Amino acid sequence: MLTTVKTEIELVKDYLELEKLRFEERLKFNIKADEGLLNALILRLSVQILVENAIKHGISQQKDGGLISICIEKQPNSIHISVQNPGKLDMNKPVIGVGLKNLKERLELQYKGRAEFTITGHLDNIVLATINIPNS
Repeated sequence: MLTTVKTEIELVKDYLELEKLRFEERLKFNIKADEGLLNALILRLSVQILVENAIKHGISQQKDGGLISICIEKQPNSIHISVQNPGKLDMNKPVIGVGLKNLKERLELQYKGRAEFTITGHLDNIVLATINIPNS
């Protein structure tokens, strides 16, 4: 099921505001989305799942919390969605849990192999999850 970028962002903002009640000053976030994409259709709850993952495996694990950065931007042939948070990927654990596995399967079904999902850890204690979907 698809939704507009605008609707997904509103849902994510509401969720983050609720989480701020729990984490208080430990949770900071910023959201950037290209104005021209607000009515573009994306997979419903795709950004939400990435943000939930960022809080569960990132913010909640950091003594001082941190910043979640969400960016939705237009690329030449795709929509690029990224969620960045503090944390480290444990290479001894599976990177993809149930939520991300379901997201990956839903992307595959919806975009028939034309969508990409990655999650990477960087040396500076940053985890970056990205989705690229074809621009319809």
